Amino acid sequence: MTGSPRIVFSTFWSGSDPMLRAWVRFRDSVIGGGHSAGLVAEPIDPRAEHPGVWRVLASNNRELARSAGWYESFASAHAHAISIRQSVNDLDILLVAGVEPATHGWYFTLDGCAVLTCGRWYGSSALSLESALAAIDALRVGHVAELSHEIRASRRSARIR
Repeated sequence: MTGSPRIVFSTFWSGSDPMLRAWVRFRDSVIGGGHSAGLVAEPIDPRAEHPGVWRVLASNNRELARSAGWYESFASAHAHAISIRQSVNDLDILLVAGVEPATHGWYFTLDGCAVLTCGRWYGSSALSLESALAAIDALRVGHVAELSHEIRASRRSARIR
């Protein structure tokens, strides 16, 4: 049985969570990687309690897209995801090249504001565009989750004995 695309919501322990900071660095590298004039994503308040993001997943659970902004509550993330889904035909795709060779990505804007980014870098601009189009398709038909999932850093540590 094949699954279906989903829109899921994730929260972090705090605004200073290292995993959230890594998410922000990637987002900034995508939005700042090319056509970013005038687009500045808001910084994360380290005092924020359980900030969240939303993501678009393919039927095989691969991340296709992630929100370009973070949210103070599940309710605000959920409402924004629904709003973006309803405006899917108005999204503009901006293809970007990363600073390293063979790193290509994309982000979507709505009325000049970044709203979604790719979830990873691609080896070619053609693969990047294919991913963006798959994200649009998944956003149109994906099941919207009604709960969020808390992301926690791995408890594993490298110990040398």
